[in-house]
Amino acid sequence: MRLLRTITIGIIALIGGLLLGLILFVLGGKPESWQNWQYGACYAVPLCAFMWGIWIGWKSYEKPE
Repeated sequence: MRLLRTITIGIIALIGGLLLGLILFVLGGKPESWQNWQYGACYAVPLCAFMWGIWIGWKSYEKPE
């Protein structure tokens, strides 16, 4: 149950990270070709949000008695 809860919270955080990355991409403007700053908005932000969600999900588990 702990693993399923952790993955679920991680996926929920990933969705938030994708939305935040999309907002950063739109604010940065769409260039004609790929630029290095786009790695942050497109890959780093969602990955960090997913990892944060997994960490929170793993730490917040309470054993049932």
